[in-house]
Amino acid sequence: MYFYALCLAFLILGGETAKLPDQIAEHSETLLKQAQTGKKIRECTCDEQGECIKEMKKQFEGCFDKCWPIVSKEGFKLVKNPEKTKECFQNKRNFVDDMLDCMQNDLNTCVKEKESKEISYVDIGKFLEKGEKKLQDQADLLFETVGDEGKEVIDIAFKVGHCMRTCFVEKNAGGYCYDKKGCQPLLETEETGSSVKKCLKEVGWKKQAQDVCKCTVKAGVEEADRWCAIIETLASSKNPVPTAD
Repeated sequence: MYFYALCLAFLILGGETAKLPDQIAEHSETLLKQAQTGKKIRECTCDEQGECIKEMKKQFEGCFDKCWPIVSKEGFKLVKNPEKTKECFQNKRNFVDDMLDCMQNDLNTCVKEKESKEISYVDIGKFLEKGEKKLQDQADLLFETVGDEGKEVIDIAFKVGHCMRTCFVEKNAGGYCYDKKGCQPLLETEETGSSVKKCLKEVGWKKQAQDVCKCTVKAGVEEADRWCAIIETLASSKNPVPTAD
């Protein structure tokens, strides 16, 4: 769920839409490098990886349900029907599954049997923290470019996202699933970036984001209509929008 939120946010806040997969791939590589601690850890077996992904998905879905009431509390003037708006995101949960399945198949992130091979350790908490900051920096830059109209919609989205990250970290205060198993998936920075780019195209990232945007407008979030228009404009434009370094 949060992975989809990141992809959607990159789409809304990103640079030249025609080159967005390249941009997201570059950001993914950078974030992975920044989250690597220099330590080593065993590469997970596919069974271990599957168990952890299942657990983390469940945690994120629980955090989404826990944090969504923020929309009713702080965004009641903008979101007239919070439950109907919530369905717009829940109905796209297959996007996450398809994206993860594509990347797992493309990257060979796990091994069949336990091996002694060691890979670079990624601090998941640091990855999420830096990812959130990157998106916020990008949002601030975009508002400088296109103005503050509709900013409230994005602000609420960030509050929900921040709540979800905090919730997820708290759920794993005793150690993430991968840490408990003593392994992580193999995510080489350059290969991961290429895989993100490939899989975003395969799952139809542009249509997915446009569908969610239009759905929220129909659900009563009229201010989101401006962002739908921006997405449509960027999708057909070859002019780049400034991006945060």
